[in-house]
Amino acid sequence: MKVICEECNWRGQQDQLLTAINPFDSDDDINGCPQCKSINTALFACEETDCWEPVTCGFPTAVGYRQTCGKHVPGRAAPTPSPGWTSDEPRVAPTPSPGWTSDDTVWGKDGRLSPQGDE
Repeated sequence: MKVICEECNWRGQQDQLLTAINPFDSDDDINGCPQCKSINTALFACEETDCWEPVTCGFPTAVGYRQTCGKHVPGRAAPTPSPGWTSDEPRVAPTPSPGWTSDDTVWGKDGRLSPQGDE
């Protein structure tokens, strides 16, 4: 499976990661980036050809389970960006609908939806 390093953006295959037994828990393995040697910074990448976005969802198919980024979920139309929008602009949490409540989901500082949020 394709993987990417969060630290240095290295791209490769899962079997190219460096692996070792965790020195603090012998029942656990750790992995390292072969380029920057960072520990446990590898993310699975979308299974679509030529897409290296991190996996954000998975779904069953007739030939097995697939993992993709949100853009490649079958049947999901990609939103059309507003004129002048660039990917460098920070994300802003949407305003919830009237009456919407949640005790366990918050928006983190990075604009991502997070079960715990960040302080």
